[in-house]
Amino acid sequence: MPPKTICYGGPGAIVKNGNHTLKQFIKVMKKNKNDIGLGHKSCAIWRKEQKCRSCKIFNKVKVLPRKLTKKEERIWDKCDKCKKTGVKPCSLKKYIEFLGAEPIKCPNPASLNDNVK
Repeated sequence: MPPKTICYGGPGAIVKNGNHTLKQFIKVMKKNKNDIGLGHKSCAIWRKEQKCRSCKIFNKVKVLPRKLTKKEERIWDKCDKCKKTGVKPCSLKKYIEFLGAEPIKCPNPASLNDNVK
């Protein structure tokens, strides 16, 4: 069952306090559709990258900005090939996870400040 309220305050957010209804969040999804970093294709590739064994290995290496070794280059090529084949569109649940949104109501910032005192 899809969540009734989604907490999202990132790019393309419609509501300032972050509490979006399902309908509003779908509008955000459509607005981000052609965005290279946040679009559905990026989400699908990210999701596929989570499953590819070679991508998991490459991400563990944590390569600093330097020239790759031959072995790292082969792993990167395998990862790149894997994450671009058989890409399926993201579901609402996966898209929420991809954007870093939460399927809950956002906490009230005023009440958070009261607890800090």
